[in-house]
Amino acid sequence: MKISIRGKLLLAFTAIILPMSVIWLLDYLNHAHLADAVNRIYTHPLAVTRASLKANSDIMAMHRSMKDVVLSSNKEEMDNAIATVDSLESRVFDELAIVRERILGDEGKKLADDTYQVFKDWRPIRQEVINLVTAGKKEEAIAITKGQGADHVRHLDAKAEELWMYAEKKGSAFKLEARAFVISSAWKDVLAFITVILVSSALALYLSFSISSRLRRLKSAAKKMAVGDLSQSVYIKGGDEIAELGEEFNLMAKQLSESYSFLVREISERKRAEEAIAKSEMKYRTLVESTEVVAWEYDWKDQRFIFITETAISKYGYSKGEWLKKGFWADHIYHEDRERIVNHCLRASEKGLSHDFEYRFVHADGHNVWVRDIVSVEMEGGEPSLLRGFLIDIDERKRMEEGLLEAKEKAEESGKKYRTLFEGTNASVMLLDKTGFIDCNEATWRMFGCENKEEFLCKHPGEWSPPYQPNGRASMEYADEKIAEAFEKGGLLFEWTHIRKNGAPFQAEVLLTSLEIDGAAVLQAIVTDISKQKKNEEALVKAKEEAEEATRLKDKFVSLVSHDLRSPFTSILGTLNLFSNDVNLKLNSDQRKLLDVVLKSGERMVSMIEKILDISRLKTGNVDMKLKFLDGHIIVGAVLSSMSFSAQEKGIRIVNEIPEGMRIFADATLFSEVIANLVSNAIKFCGKGDTVTLFVPKGRATTIAVKDNGPGIDERMIPDLFKSEIKTTTSGSLGEQGTGLGLPYSYDIMKAHGGELTVESEKGKGSVFYAELPHVKPRILIIDDEPEVREMIAYCLDEVKAEIVEAGNGLEALDVIKNNPPHLIISDIRMPVMDGFSFLKALKRHDKMKSIPVIVVTANGQMETSEKVFRLGAEDFISKPIKKDDFIPRVRKHII
Repeated sequence: MKISIRGKLLLAFTAIILPMSVIWLLDYLNHAHLADAVNRIYTHPLAVTRASLKANSDIMAMHRSMKDVVLSSNKEEMDNAIATVDSLESRVFDELAIVRERILGDEGKKLADDTYQVFKDWRPIRQEVINLVTAGKKEEAIAITKGQGADHVRHLDAKAEELWMYAEKKGSAFKLEARAFVISSAWKDVLAFITVILVSSALALYLSFSISSRLRRLKSAAKKMAVGDLSQSVYIKGGDEIAELGEEFNLMAKQLSESYSFLVREISERKRAEEAIAKSEMKYRTLVESTEVVAWEYDWKDQRFIFITETAISKYGYSKGEWLKKGFWADHIYHEDRERIVNHCLRASEKGLSHDFEYRFVHADGHNVWVRDIVSVEMEGGEPSLLRGFLIDIDERKRMEEGLLEAKEKAEESGKKYRTLFEGTNASVMLLDKTGFIDCNEATWRMFGCENKEEFLCKHPGEWSPPYQPNGRASMEYADEKIAEAFEKGGLLFEWTHIRKNGAPFQAEVLLTSLEIDGAAVLQAIVTDISKQKKNEEALVKAKEEAEEATRLKDKFVSLVSHDLRSPFTSILGTLNLFSNDVNLKLNSDQRKLLDVVLKSGERMVSMIEKILDISRLKTGNVDMKLKFLDGHIIVGAVLSSMSFSAQEKGIRIVNEIPEGMRIFADATLFSEVIANLVSNAIKFCGKGDTVTLFVPKGRATTIAVKDNGPGIDERMIPDLFKSEIKTTTSGSLGEQGTGLGLPYSYDIMKAHGGELTVESEKGKGSVFYAELPHVKPRILIIDDEPEVREMIAYCLDEVKAEIVEAGNGLEALDVIKNNPPHLIISDIRMPVMDGFSFLKALKRHDKMKSIPVIVVTANGQMETSEKVFRLGAEDFISKPIKKDDFIPRVRKHII
């Protein structure tokens, strides 16, 4: 028969409680008997003795009172004496009744009855004496009192004394009986207690052996599993909880073994993916570094390069550290070009336009180098965030152009000098007018694969081209347009696809410059073969796309693996928690400690998987951010209230210096996670007596800084601090462990907000983390057909410090929202063209607009109107006229 641990414990409980109950019952009966004995010892003799003594005393007093009756001199004295006799007689009757009631034993009962009968026999004598006294026969009364009355009194006194002696005798006997009974009861209790102890000990030993031996087997298997032997299984007999635990252990071991095999396969695939990414990155890097082109990335907000290829170091003489310094680029533009170039880049970047420009760059040895920058702009939140591009050395071309320009000027003075320069340059230079080529140098006809100059000049410029250019335009027609444009503008630079004599196409950069030779307007064309450059650029783009695709596949792979791992680990942890919280499961300290270790390790694993999933969702854009205006003080306060206990435990003081009403625009849940991660890290690395301070840095109204005076961060770790693929986690001041993913996750959250997460730290002096959000000014749209009403509402909103946008009806409002969505809409109902009801319907049907909160303001305050606007999706309803002290708090619900 299978008995559970609960059943075994119930049997043990019954085996202990049942004997104890019997002992208690016997003890109760013995004590009842003992109480009766005590009652007989102390109540019976004492009551009888006292009653006997009182009766004796009252009898004597009654005898004296009878004498007073006989000897009374007047009627008043006689009446008083008779009353005293009656009172004493009544008391004696009562006392004798007590004796008769409480005396024990047949002998005692008979003695009490005899005494009572003697007293009753005395009453007629007493009455006779009173009658004689009343009749005036005192002598006869005295004679009876001294004779017959005195005899009865002596007889009564003797009987009372006999009663008292009997009570004393019985009391002594009862004392001896009680003592013997108490000793007997004590020995019985001792024997019963010893019996219960022996039975309980035997049962406890049995249960201990039954439970602990099986738990030791579980413990041994768990230890082997902890060191990596996942083939463990345990067979435990019985149908109790420990047997069930053994079955669950075997199931867990099987799942762990399967999960381990799955992980091995997945890790192998991940390694192959990482190797593919590394190969792609190496291919990209090799391709970039094998060219003379410098690839770069530039952080717009920090105004510094964040990536630069090695070519920049070897070609321009500056170290990588110098290139990555803030302001390096602008500082090293030749001073005559700086203002023009910086302004040009600023204007184009703010509009998000790709652009390119040429300027002189100052080499490390001090000389100027002509370069060309080709720039693409990445926007976030309507502002530039990252610039990418290629820096191309065009110094040779510029020198050549300068030489050609100089040659042009000199050619006007001396045709001979011009011809010498024209023919002597290695660049492909030609002259043409509106009809075609006039002249070319040797480098030109050799570039096109001709045998001589005449073979080249006999064709139209469009004939040295494929039928169509890459943009789909016919080459002949397009070439004529470019020539005409160059004549009109005085010069033109463009890319063109040419073909050589053998039909092979090549990419060229064409510079057309308008000249005047011998009074005739001509164009000088400088053609540069950029085929290799184009191939390099295409290879760079392809390598970049391959790297991005590999990264995307890696993120997707990590997301899928993390999701598949979370379910079995959650199930395992749930089962272990059930065992841990089962009060009926008796585990010793070692077993409990081992179970706690497994639980904590599992919880850390699940936490790490959750973080990986969060990071993956952010990187793949699967997070639906709910951006709204928040009070930074309230957000920080809520985070700190959940962390105050852990800080107090370590003796760390947390100071919240975030001002009330600090306006930020963020997703409350995600931004709270960023602050929580930063504060948690500060607590982790600080020790007793340290302080963690949250404040707003001067001049950075939308930045929350978390400062601590902990140990600081090694400067070598800072560049990798926010990279999820590089493990930077270290133990806290008390050995606390983390996943190492909190900061990368926070960094990705801030990037998703269009913000930035940065750090300043010095070893031994603490750290400051800055969570900077974009500055967003609230935009409120007021819709009303009356300009005066719009003006009045705008005046009320002045203290909100928001940008006010106005519309005269619902249709105008929809156009405004499409171009520039507001953060809050305040709308009237009765308007021409499109009223408030129709506007609400149209707004809430649009996916991108329906989340914008709407406050309806109308003179129609009827219940039906308010119910309808709420049904259509409005957030609030106010009746006109507007009261500012009621209106502003409603607005503050959406814009602090």
